[in-house]
Amino acid sequence: MVPGKYTAVLKWMPNIITLILLIGAPAVPSKMVSTAFAQLDYTNGRISAGVRYEAYENVLQGYDSAYNGQGIANKYIRYTDSTLTVQ
Repeated sequence: MVPGKYTAVLKWMPNIITLILLIGAPAVPSKMVSTAFAQLDYTNGRISAGVRYEAYENVLQGYDSAYNGQGIANKYIRYTDSTLTVQ
C-alpha cells in the first residue's frame, strides 16, 4: 500500500502595502508566499518506509526565515512484529 498526502498554502497579497499601513503590520518582502509538503508512505507486511518533502518559498509570516528553500525534511524505515519495533 502506498498512501500519501499533500498540503500547500499559497498567499497572493497584491494590496499588502495598504493593509500594512492600516494595521501597522510588519512589511512583507514579497507579494507571494507559500509553504507546501508532500508525504509518501509505503507498507509491505512488517516493513514500512516513508519520505516527506517540504518547500518554503518566501515563507509565511510567523515561520522562521531559516526555512526558506526546499528539500527532503525527513525519511524513515520501520520493521514491526508482535514483540519488536525497530525504527
